[in-house]
Amino acid sequence: MKRVLAASLLFVVPAFAQSTPQQPTINDTVVVTASSLPESAEATPASVTVITRADITARGDRDVADILREVPGLVLARSGSPGKATSLFTRGAASTQTLVMWNGIVLNNPYFSGYDWGRFSTAGVEQIEVVRGPFSALYGSEAMAGVVNILTTPRTTGLHGDFESGSHGLRNAMLNAAIANESIAAAGTYEHRTDDGFNPNDDFRQNSASGYVKWSLSDAFSLGAAARHTSYNLGIPFNTNAFGTALVPSLDRRQNGTETQVAIPVTLSLGRFITDLTLSDNRRRDDFRDPADPFTTSTSTDAKTRRGRLTTRFATPIGTLVAGGEYERDIVSDVTNFGPNFLDQHRTDRSFFVEDRYTRELGQNSRFELSAGVRNDHFDVFGGQTSPRIAAAI
Repeated sequence: MKRVLAASLLFVVPAFAQSTPQQPTINDTVVVTASSLPESAEATPASVTVITRADITARGDRDVADILREVPGLVLARSGSPGKATSLFTRGAASTQTLVMWNGIVLNNPYFSGYDWGRFSTAGVEQIEVVRGPFSALYGSEAMAGVVNILTTPRTTGLHGDFESGSHGLRNAMLNAAIANESIAAAGTYEHRTDDGFNPNDDFRQNSASGYVKWSLSDAFSLGAAARHTSYNLGIPFNTNAFGTALVPSLDRRQNGTETQVAIPVTLSLGRFITDLTLSDNRRRDDFRDPADPFTTSTSTDAKTRRGRLTTRFATPIGTLVAGGEYERDIVSDVTNFGPNFLDQHRTDRSFFVEDRYTRELGQNSRFELSAGVRNDHFDVFGGQTSPRIAAAI
């Protein structure tokens, strides 16, 4: 067991309430992931768990993966000590069937469709929304089992920093600054982490930084920007993916890489029409080398995704209608010491979707909500697919 000493500096205006729940809870917090409409978790016709900043602080976890372990219906599997590859499984589905987003930016790797949770820190995270169930009608095939959306929108103005030190070379330093008022919401976070692990060549080094800003010029228009970058370097004493060498300790088996997301969200309100446009770029590079492996000494994978998503919502006599479209282009290169498997292999997806939300009050503290939607995706590689969805809640 590691022994940890921690010190922190906190300055927040106004002060947080003293009551903090011990587990992730479902409450009346407004969520945006279950549909393209802001609504309370209890009113959403879906299985939703909202994890707040207070929940994260109460638990003291440094990794989002450790927070998600406590969410019903989710199972996480990590291949070793902190920093190693971690997969998430929603309701028994494959790890590639849960959509992962950061401030609405899709993080799933186009190379293997899933997302590696091994190095996602809770630093700067204000809220995590977990939606369980099929949401392909709104987000596409990667959301067959559910959606996890990590939000960093600041809600208070303040400065927060802390430092931790423990055995086995554990060091963690973090600094977060935020500004929140009626016209602007901005936050920036930086974290540095080191950990020597429990075995030779089991070390882990990571640097991560993120920034978010939203400028509301008026009630009808807002412009924002979001960016996140993570770099890591780790040793792999036991390679669970290598045949024949999996149980052989190695002092030279290493992995390093970077992950970068950039997005520009824009919101425009014209009368009863509210339009959201988000342009995003997601890049990930992972390099692996194992001099002792006679089959694959080294691999390098570079994946890029550029995406544009446009939605418009407006009220109708039969409920609130959300209609939109999405354009996505993926580019992947994978090279080994034997040569390239493929270079700049690309895939394009054009999709259109529509969803109707109908709500009717049934009496005091009771109402009926119906959600019905459909999405059509057309891939230039393997054709089209239509995904319908209907859900109801009372």
